Amino acid sequence: MLSSAARDQQYSEEAKRRESLLEESQQNYNRELAAHAAAVQSLNDTQQKHKALQEEFNQFKVITWKFFLVVTLISYNNFFN
Repeated sequence: MLSSAARDQQYSEEAKRRESLLEESQQNYNRELAAHAAAVQSLNDTQQKHKALQEEFNQFKVITWKFFLVVTLISYNNFFN
């Protein structure tokens, strides 16, 4: 059987070990939380860029169709004149 001093020493060492584990766990959690926040920001940035590119592409399609329509009308006009 352990003496009172030995038992106190054992409890003290266990408390220090648990405190160390708690600090390490908190640091890991904070690191993961920061990484997640960075990933969310990156996703938001990418979504905004995608939206801007999609709008630009849609404008290009409209311009292309207008150009095609004008060329077609000019061709028909030249054909029938």
